[in-house]
Amino acid sequence: MVQAMLPKPVIMVGVITTKHLLTHGHLIVAEFGARAYLRCIGRCIFSSKPTTFLECVFA
Repeated sequence: MVQAMLPKPVIMVGVITTKHLLTHGHLIVAEFGARAYLRCIGRCIFSSKPTTFLECVFA
């Protein structure tokens, strides 16, 4: 009965969107640099498949 009251766990998907990049761009540039930020923007805009942030940064 206790499990019925617990909230469902949040599942992290890890896919980034252009909205994420635009709203958190200053953090990405500060932590990873402008080159990584531009690479992520390019992948999000020109890629036909969903991509993760780590795929963008370390590609």
